[in-house]
Amino acid sequence: MIIDPHGLMMIKPLQNDIAIDQVAQIIGEDYDLILTEGFKEDDAPKIEVHRKLNAPPLTGIKKLFAVVTDEPLDTSVRQFGLDDVQGIADLIETGFLKPNKERFTLLVNDKPIALNAFTKEFIVNIQLAMAHGLKGVDKIHTLKIFLKKDE
Repeated sequence: MIIDPHGLMMIKPLQNDIAIDQVAQIIGEDYDLILTEGFKEDDAPKIEVHRKLNAPPLTGIKKLFAVVTDEPLDTSVRQFGLDDVQGIADLIETGFLKPNKERFTLLVNDKPIALNAFTKEFIVNIQLAMAHGLKGVDKIHTLKIFLKKDE
């Protein structure tokens, strides 16, 4: 890892291809948005950038929610012109940033655990109650708990 007053860079050897979920685990939960190039087969939501002269639009893309293009396309997803930066920003803000302002992730053995609303609320409330009971804790904006056990 290289760190200077302006930022840090981490190089981590990989044994094979990495998925977006794994990238999110590595960088932690302190992000609002991860923008990547590639990952066409990954299960993350996608915006395709299509230019008429380069190639035909991609097909069979999972979770395609918008296309930025220089030509009208026959597709059911939202389309934006190449210079409609405000429209794309609004879509990202309303579709991803605002709905995910509060989030809770539970990983067990580095695998995300799906939780129903009751279980999620129960775990969050227990953690918040425990943390509020500690000396020196006032308002809680983030709460991070990490556990590693040797077998």
